[in-house]
Amino acid sequence: MGHKFKRLGPAAFKFNILQLTAVIAAVIISIALMGQEALADCPSCISHQYLGTVSKNGVPAGPGYTVYAIVNGEQVASTTTDSNGQWGYAEPFIVSAPSGSFVEFYVSGEYQGKAASCIAGPSTKLDFSVSSLPVPNTSNAIANTGTAINVGILGQAYSLVLNNGILATAKILGSSDGRVSFSLSANTSVTTNGASSITLNAQASPPVPPPGVKLIQAYAFSPGNFIVSPAAAITLKYNAAGLPAEVDGSNLYIAWWNGTAWMPLSSTVNTIAKTVTAQLQSFSTVAILGKVNPPPPPQVIGSIILGKAEDLNLNNGMLAAGRDLESSDGRIRLDFADNTTFNLQGGQQISALQVATPPMPPAGSGVIAAYSFGPDNSSFNPPLTLTIKYNVSELQPDMTESGLYIAAFTPSENWTRLQSTVDVLNKTVTVKIAHFSVYGLLAQEAANKLSPAAAFTTSDLTVAPQTCAPGGTCIISARIVNNSAAEATGEIVLQVNKAEEARKEVTLPGGGSQIVSFTLAKDQPGTYTVAIDNLTGAFTVEAVETQKGQSNLPGFPVLAAVAFCGLLVVIFIIVQIVKQRSRY
Repeated sequence: MGHKFKRLGPAAFKFNILQLTAVIAAVIISIALMGQEALADCPSCISHQYLGTVSKNGVPAGPGYTVYAIVNGEQVASTTTDSNGQWGYAEPFIVSAPSGSFVEFYVSGEYQGKAASCIAGPSTKLDFSVSSLPVPNTSNAIANTGTAINVGILGQAYSLVLNNGILATAKILGSSDGRVSFSLSANTSVTTNGASSITLNAQASPPVPPPGVKLIQAYAFSPGNFIVSPAAAITLKYNAAGLPAEVDGSNLYIAWWNGTAWMPLSSTVNTIAKTVTAQLQSFSTVAILGKVNPPPPPQVIGSIILGKAEDLNLNNGMLAAGRDLESSDGRIRLDFADNTTFNLQGGQQISALQVATPPMPPAGSGVIAAYSFGPDNSSFNPPLTLTIKYNVSELQPDMTESGLYIAAFTPSENWTRLQSTVDVLNKTVTVKIAHFSVYGLLAQEAANKLSPAAAFTTSDLTVAPQTCAPGGTCIISARIVNNSAAEATGEIVLQVNKAEEARKEVTLPGGGSQIVSFTLAKDQPGTYTVAIDNLTGAFTVEAVETQKGQSNLPGFPVLAAVAFCGLLVVIFIIVQIVKQRSRY
């Protein structure tokens, strides 16, 4: 028996081609989207059980404390503590709340914090602490009908329904930004003095606080002077960054204005939540006040400058007013600027002693005097001014006053010449120093006493740039001066990390000068010390790091573009196949 095959027309063939194209496109797009994260919907939470213990002064509070939960300003559950201060054990404390909302907890009107309504697990244990006496639970309160009082808290509107002046159920009144919160317990008596609407707003010009106290934030009720009984728990939030420098969070408290003075309330500060809580009955103007911290006692440090003793008073390591310390013979003076910060290393006394046997000076110089300043490596910000006085008679015949300079000595670097100022009228040499070490007054030999090669002096050492990448070039330059009257030739040597790196021969006419430059390139990251003659500098080769947190994988736009291009290629191939089929 022969088989019959039905020949498909061009339309059917094109239809199958379109289906195939759609499948291929779906596969390509799926691959392009692979690795993209999908958001999982948070499961809806209907109810959750809470339990715990209420403590007072660190021990179980005992029976009669009302624990209640507030969701969106309305009480949704309440219970009372047993003889052990426990709640939610004998009778389950179940809170039903919409997913994504928060449950606020109060104990006898004192705010305890809040928890998310969506919590994993069958139950959550919450332990609370209180400072007040228990407020009886009134689960059988009068029906919530009667006179309505409109209350606005920083723009957040509420309605209190009073029955014969009594608020039947607990109520939380608070601003939407959490800056102000009032907790009214059930069966609260509210006296409004005839007002049907009450508002609370920030007060721009509050009464002046008492001496030694700073006013942080004030709020005023309008109209004021309404009363609640029992007292309401008021919680005010503060901004730690906005506190005055002399006030810290632990010294904050809430006070209310009685018309003539601020009346402080027993307050609890939560430095983690940045809140202050107190019990308040009379509502007029309330504020967060802060006690000013007493100034710390001054730190007294001594100083002995070549035998002359003086004391310095520091506050928090800072010398508020400028001060000069001078030796009795006037040879040494230390000038400290206003607000100089001291960082003394291992001691409480500044000292300056003359070094009997100074270290050997660099070639072409002589040491007039050297002094050891301590504690060694102590630092100062800003740098202090060191002045050393000299006598012309101390100079050798081959030395001049203009050749005087101050240098710092360290065993690792020997003498380092500092930028010095010579005052030939007052016979002083002055430099700026930022730390203590051994400093000496040195004199350079006169040029006409030097050999031609030694007649050169070096100044104005520059290193540019001071930071470069591995392999980058750094140029070290210095001005070379021929101090002699005759032409001289000498070699200028560049040292890197105390080892010779390069040298150049320079010929200068008498009195001439020239800038000599060396170009360096270092591949190894690190800090390199350079020196030409007795001048030193440094540059740093920084390691090249790849930026963290970046992926080498293409992002979604790139993947989408690749997928689209792939789709175009597939369509092109299919069209070519259709054309080939149509010929048969």
